[in-house]
Parts: sequence; structure tokens; C-alpha cells
Amino acid sequence: MTTVTIKPLVHNEIRVIGIYFEKDIKLNTVLQKAVSAKWSNTKKCWYIACSKEACNKLAVAIKGMAELDGKAMRDYFEQNPVETHINASKDDAFNDAQTHHQTHHQTHHQTHHQTHHQTHHQTHHQTHRSASLQMQPTKQTAPPIRLCDANAEALTKFNQTLVLKAYSRNTITTYTTEFRLYLQTLGNTSAQDLTTDRVKDYLQYCHATLQLSENTIHSRMNAFHPVGLKK
Repeated sequence: MTTVTIKPLVHNEIRVIGIYFEKDIKLNTVLQKAVSAKWSNTKKCWYIACSKEACNKLAVAIKGMAELDGKAMRDYFEQNPVETHINASKDDAFNDAQTHHQTHHQTHHQTHHQTHHQTHHQTHHQTHRSASLQMQPTKQTAPPIRLCDANAEALTKFNQTLVLKAYSRNTITTYTTEFRLYLQTLGNTSAQDLTTDRVKDYLQYCHATLQLSENTIHSRMNAFHPVGLKK
């Protein structure tokens, strides 16, 4: 059976998942139709959005046709916890393909622990929800992915620019979060030379690959307005 290997890949300065396997016309068709994979002429491989959800869809799509080798991606996700829109369930087919060797006892223990934790969390949340909403302003959770030093500095300067231009607190929070999401896609690539074309590529990626809503894309687009872009 053909082996399909998936690995982290930076394509056009955006983090994606590279898909590698021996030439197979049927698999090519499945990748295009089932997971909206795109072909990279420069990397000579197919690629999809960098998310556990995308891995899960891929695992389901090729089941029975090929064996999925996702060790590199599992290691990547463990080392780089990601934000909500690129997370998937812990019980997805991708993780099932990687953890089929776990024993029934381990699975039962994990399920029991997760159920107990979720029940406790939901009960606690419901008890204090009203008080929390009155005492605390609505905030967006900061993405946990660490930025390289150069891009961390760029994010700090971006925030300073918003403050100096007298944007509201909510606008500063929203724009800073959106700009950080962009910096995360760059990995170790510096955002020092921020150009209009590069931003357009990023927004196209959000639309075509991540399939974000129109409002979300507009929010990310607006975040670049305070920044002077190079043509």
C-alpha cells in the first residue's frame, strides 16, 4: 500500500502541511476533491492548511487507499500548540492513525479523565459566568505560539503605533491579535520587509486555504491599515 507522508512546510512564507508520496493519479484526484490540496511547483508536492482538522480530513479521505505517516506533524503540533481555528478534536482520525498502538486501558483512562475535567470546568464556568461577564471586559485569548525575536519586536512596535495613533482599546486588542496571527505564519522569517504583495498572499491564503468568513478576513485586512506597506 502507498505511504503518504505529511510534514511541516513553509510555502510562500506561510506555514502549511506538505504531502509526499509516490506518483499516484487516484491519490492526486482525492487530494484535490476531498481536502482541497494545492500543488506547489517550487516544492514539488501537494500542500494543505496547517491544522489538525486538515490532517483529520486527509486521514479519512485516503483511508483504504494509502497508509498515513503523520509522525512529523504530530511532533510539530505537540511542540507548537495552536489557536482555536486550527485545532481539531483529540479523537479525530489523524490521531487515531498515529495512536492505534495504545492499549484499551490507556484510552479508557484518558476518556474518564477528560470527561471529569470537562464536567468540572463546565460547572465552574456556569456558576461564575454572570459575575465574570460583569467584572471583566471581553478579551481575545492570546495565541500561544511563540514568535521569533525579530517578529516579537515587530509586534511590539505595531502595538506602539496603534497606541500613538489613539486607537481604542478594543481596536488595539483586535488589530494586535490579527497581526500576531500573520506573524505566526511566518515562522522564523522576519516581517521586517512587509510588502503589499506579501499581505495579499496571506489574505488569499486565509480565504482559499483556511476558508475563513468574510468578516474575519476583513478584520485581518483592516489590521494592516496602520502599517506603512512597501510596494
